Amino acid sequence: MSDTADGRALPPHAITSATSILMERYDCSEDDATEVLVDWALRTGIGLTDVVAWLIKDATGAAPTV
Repeated sequence: MSDTADGRALPPHAITSATSILMERYDCSEDDATEVLVDWALRTGIGLTDVVAWLIKDATGAAPTV
């Protein structure tokens, strides 16, 4: 499991979930969705786990749970 900046643990499937959300929203491939996640993390200076947590919360209204 990975931890977010505030110490919350992300479940192992969180990155897969975030990738799937992007694939559905933007009709893109898994590789493209992964690149978007990494790009967002690099551009914002926010860790990848925090970007993943934000995206899941934005899509579902709830933080990812373990």
